[in-house]
Amino acid sequence: MAHVMRILFLMEDLCYGGTQRQMLELAGRLDRSRFAPVMLTLTGPTDLDDLARQAGIEVHTLGHDRRLAPLFFARVGAALRRLRPDVLVPCTALPNIWGRIWGRALGLPVLGTVRGGGGPRRQHERFLWRLAQHIVCNSEALREVLRGLGVPSDRLSYVPNGVDTDMFRAPVTPVSARPPLLLCVARLAGDKDHPTLLRAFARVLERHPDAMLRLVGDGPEEGRLRQWAAAHPAGKRVEFVPGRPDVREEYAQARLFVLSSVREGQPNVLLEAMRSAHGPVVPALRSAMEEIGPIRGASFSYCQYSSRYDKWKAGIVENAFDPTMGGGALTDLGVYCVHMLVMLLGQPRAISAHADFLPGSIDAMGDLTARYPGFNASLTYSKIHESSCPCEVAGENGTIQFGPVGAPRWARWKKRGEEWKTIGLAICDKDMYYEIEDFIAMVRGELDPAPWRHWSGMAAKLLDEARSQAGIDYRPHAPRPEETRDFV
Repeated sequence: MAHVMRILFLMEDLCYGGTQRQMLELAGRLDRSRFAPVMLTLTGPTDLDDLARQAGIEVHTLGHDRRLAPLFFARVGAALRRLRPDVLVPCTALPNIWGRIWGRALGLPVLGTVRGGGGPRRQHERFLWRLAQHIVCNSEALREVLRGLGVPSDRLSYVPNGVDTDMFRAPVTPVSARPPLLLCVARLAGDKDHPTLLRAFARVLERHPDAMLRLVGDGPEEGRLRQWAAAHPAGKRVEFVPGRPDVREEYAQARLFVLSSVREGQPNVLLEAMRSAHGPVVPALRSAMEEIGPIRGASFSYCQYSSRYDKWKAGIVENAFDPTMGGGALTDLGVYCVHMLVMLLGQPRAISAHADFLPGSIDAMGDLTARYPGFNASLTYSKIHESSCPCEVAGENGTIQFGPVGAPRWARWKKRGEEWKTIGLAICDKDMYYEIEDFIAMVRGELDPAPWRHWSGMAAKLLDEARSQAGIDYRPHAPRPEETRDFV
C-alpha cells in the first residue's frame, strides 16, 4: 500500500481571511489517496475550524481562545514531534519564522509560503529563505522581490490564487441597477488600511450623500475603526458585517468594490469580483461569418426599460439616472454594442453618434452608425424603452442573428433561400470560468492577451468619440429646449 504523506499547514489562526481561505481550499482538495492534510494553529479555535473539519482536515490548536498561545514558539516543536508530518507548510509571518526554525531542527522538509506585499520583510526572508527547501509566492512581483533577496529561481515558484468558479458566478442584477453601496471584503488589519478608505468615503459622501460603505471582515483593528465611525458623521453611513466564508450575496448587492490595502500579493476578492468577458461566443460567430459572404450590413441593439426611470419621472434621481455617476445609456448599455461591434467587425473608418437627453439629465437613449468599406453597422441603445430585436450581421450569401448582445445565449444563421440553423455556443452557466481559464493561460504564457487588449483599445476610442459627438459630458446642466420638447 502506498504511503499517504501527512501535509501539515502551520497557521497563525483560522480566522476569516484570504490566506486562511486559500489554504482551506488547497488542503480540502488534496488527493486523499496520496496526502493527508493536517492544520495546526498558534491560537485556539477560531472562525473556520469547523469548516476545515467538515472538509476532512485534521485540526489541532496550541491555545484556548483567539489569542496566540503562551510560549507558542516553544510549543510548536513539541506539537510537530507529536503530529509527525512528512512535509511542513507554514503560512503567514509567525508560522514561517518559527515553523522553518523548528523544521530545520527536526529535519522536516519545509515548503515556505510568501503572501502579501509585506511578507518578505515580516518573515525576514533575507535570512530565513535558506531554511525552506522551496518557497511558493502568489504574485509575480513577490517572486522578483524574493529573487532580489537571493532566493535561487529553482527554489522559488509563483502560483496565483485560485477562485472557486462553482461559488462565484456573475450576479443577475446589472451593476447600474444596484443601490449606491460600496463594498470592502478584507480582514480588519493594518495592511488593509481601512482608515484611508473611511476618509475617502467621507469625501464621497460630500457629493453622493446616499452612498453606503459596507466593511465585511474581522480583525484586530475593528475597535479602532468603530471608534472612528462613532466620532465622524460619515460613520452613520458605514456598516460593519462580520466575516464569513460565503460572501457572494455581498458582491451581488454592491455597486462598487473597494480595497485600500497598503500592500497585497494577489487579493482573492478582486478576482472574485470580476465579470467574465471571455468565452466561446465570439469565435463561434466569427466562424459563421465566413459562411455568409461579404458583409453588407449589421445591427446591434440593447434597449432595456430601467425601473429607475419611473422614479426619475417622480422626481427621485438615483445613480443610474445621475449624470455625475456616468449612468447614461451609452456607458451603461451602448458599451455592450460597441464591444460586440469591434470584436466581430473591427475598427470602423468613421462613426456618427447621437443622443437624446432627459431634461437636465443623462443621455436616455442613443444611436451610433459605424462606416466600414462596403457597409454600415447601426447601434441602438436605450434605458427608457424595451426592444426584442436581435442582433444581426448580414452578408451577400446569408444572415446571422443572436442575442442578447451583452451575454449571447442563442445564435442562428442561414444561407440565402435556406432554413435557419442553430449555432452551437456551448455556453457554461458558470460565467467566471472562461475568464479564469484564459487568465491562467495568459499567466503561463500559453495565451496571448493581445486580442483582448486590442478590442478594449478600439472600444474605448469609439466610446470617447461617440461621447464627444453626442455632447455627453456627465455634468448636470439646465434643460435644453430640445430636451423639454422631446420628453414632456
